[in-house]
Amino acid sequence: YIRAYPLGDYLDGYEWTANASIDLTIDDPAIPGGDYTDSLSADGEGYVYFYLNNFDLKPGQIIVMTDGTNTRTHTVANLAVTSIDEENDELSGTADPGSDVELYGRDDFDYEWLDSTAGEDGLWTATFTEVDIKPGAYGWVYQYDDEGNSTIVYWYVPDPYIRAYPLDDIIRGNEWIANASIDLTIDDPAIPGGD
Repeated sequence: YIRAYPLGDYLDGYEWTANASIDLTIDDPAIPGGDYTDSLSADGEGYVYFYLNNFDLKPGQIIVMTDGTNTRTHTVANLAVTSIDEENDELSGTADPGSDVELYGRDDFDYEWLDSTAGEDGLWTATFTEVDIKPGAYGWVYQYDDEGNSTIVYWYVPDPYIRAYPLDDIIRGNEWIANASIDLTIDDPAIPGGD
């Protein structure tokens, strides 16, 4: 099966033929000639990971993976988290009207699975009772197709957030305003002027 992560522009493939060559094609019906192709080998347990270099994974795109024997097709779902209400432990978002949404949330101590359905206006809401939506809480929202493939979007509190990797001298920022200019300052109190 396929898992599509449009916020991160990557795909996972699970339970394919071990060590087989997995061919990937993504068709974007909205962009003539906007196709993406790649081929990688699955590992010994049939897992494959595709990072879509310079390709924006978006709702409506059609993903096809094949190992020569098995073929799976998944259309990237129109799925989003639009609001995180820390006070009421509630998430809201959008999906295709009438479609089912599955949510996972985790805080420092607990985790919880919830189900929701988008209304006629495409809006869905889910309230956690076991998970405290506060800084450090995170999770995913899933939408499955009939073959068990899924589109997954993740959420974090705070949103946006920073991750620092001191061993690699890398800083990553996620969930910032799209296409915005992000200013970074690093202050080293031990080194005067070492910002």
